[in-house]
Amino acid sequence: MLYFFFDFQTSEVAINRPAIFQGDSLILFIVNVITAMAYSFVLPIMSLFLIQNLNAPPAMIGFFTVTTALLSLVTNQQAGKFVDAGTNAKTLLIISLVALVTTGLLFSIFTHFWQAVLIGAPIFALGNTSIPILLSMIRQHADQSGLQSTKINAQMRSGVSLMWIIGPAMSFSVVGWLGFSATYLTASTIAFIALALTFFRLPDYTRPVTQRTTKETVHGPVPMRFWLYSGVILFGNLANALYITAMPLVITESLNMAESWVGILMGITAALEIPAMLMAPRWSERFGRARLVTFAFLLAIIFYGCLLWTQHIILLMVLQLLNGLFFGIFVGLGISILQDELPQRVGWASAFHTNTMRIGSMAGSSTAGILAQWFGFQQAFAGSLISALLAIVLLIIIRSKAFRHAYPSLSET
Repeated sequence: MLYFFFDFQTSEVAINRPAIFQGDSLILFIVNVITAMAYSFVLPIMSLFLIQNLNAPPAMIGFFTVTTALLSLVTNQQAGKFVDAGTNAKTLLIISLVALVTTGLLFSIFTHFWQAVLIGAPIFALGNTSIPILLSMIRQHADQSGLQSTKINAQMRSGVSLMWIIGPAMSFSVVGWLGFSATYLTASTIAFIALALTFFRLPDYTRPVTQRTTKETVHGPVPMRFWLYSGVILFGNLANALYITAMPLVITESLNMAESWVGILMGITAALEIPAMLMAPRWSERFGRARLVTFAFLLAIIFYGCLLWTQHIILLMVLQLLNGLFFGIFVGLGISILQDELPQRVGWASAFHTNTMRIGSMAGSSTAGILAQWFGFQQAFAGSLISALLAIVLLIIIRSKAFRHAYPSLSET
């Protein structure tokens, strides 16, 4: 049985399986999913850990979050540069996973807030580089294996989404049963499994000499289309983060409904999001990526607009269809679009995508509280609506004939 689990070589039985469930694709998928599971045990409980276990003032949660985020922005982009310059991505991933394992071990023994900031945050930031490195490796694997990168990216991302549905609930359960130390040790163990699989089973991923960046390409101009698409990704994730932050408060405080409805609504969205994510590459082949992403944001505008006045739980459940389709398409295609717009700097593009998503999430979470305080919980959804509208404006510019003539793209959109 163990031999079957670790023997990923292609066989007659494997020939009929999808490409992602064969050979190195399967190993990458498993490492990607296990790494996501490790993160889902670390991040959701962090604020609770800082307050309850380290006795940090609530204001210090923001300080720790910003410190970690800023360090991650730097380490992510540097890791992307190393990948583009020809550094073995497997080696970089091993380093980042060692940092992630160490993060879990350290947080299981920390007793003071200063330890989390001065020691934990830098090591955790180094561990965060595993995300863009994996994105780069997945793209390199697709290119070297002759697989469709958009399809592989979407399939890999669907596994991550599934782990983020399961992981947080499990992490809070472990905290309730065994405490914070046991939870972080669990995260460290999960990360170690990903590390072992990477070390023993993943092949080396080094960019061919002809594709490596030089000083000219590293410091060369980034296409305008890349920046505009990055803006789309920023506004899309900002809108979603604002919604995720405000929605539980709207359900419990404004509409006076039970907390269980929050989980039900999120579950409906997740059940629709993952299939949409998997179908997005096929739809993009038929309709074009830019057109499909534009359609997704139109759904988002309808969804967020309806949230401003909807007060019936049945209608809220129906509206999750729009949200699931929007976010599934948006997340399923985002990384592939940025990588295709900067094909000579895939590592840097992958890191920039990760950082853009992170900034959008932070901005959305912060904005939700401000809007809720000034205008009310439900009116905070106006921020999501405005963000989606701004993304649509950028997409209209990208799709305009004048822009396409002035800034042609190598990738079909």
